[in-house]
Amino acid sequence: MIYYCFIRYDYKYLFILFIINLFTSNENKLYF
Repeated sequence: MIYYCFIRYDYKYLFILFIINLFTSNENKLYF
């Protein structure tokens, strides 16, 4: 699903989501 976001969203927006996913990976895994 992460690779799917590479195609649909911009790289800047995806990079922000990637950082959020790293911080929240311990509690909840978020896959936008």
